[in-house]
Amino acid sequence: MSPPFRTEETYTVREIWKELDRKISIRQIYRLIECGEFGAGNVYRFAGTRGTCVVKEAVQAYKENCRQEVGQ
Repeated sequence: MSPPFRTEETYTVREIWKELDRKISIRQIYRLIECGEFGAGNVYRFAGTRGTCVVKEAVQAYKENCRQEVGQ
């Protein structure tokens, strides 16, 4: 049995925007989520103020991938 899910291990869309240094729009983040850029099973929809959230590890992996593409 997997451990219970913790919301502290996720970023909201606004937190993703800040983590990516505000280089892309919030609308673009929603597009990335819809296209599956953060990977299957890494996006969750919560009720209330948290809304759509992405696992922190997936955001960090996406950020590293972007750095590698720019650095090449």
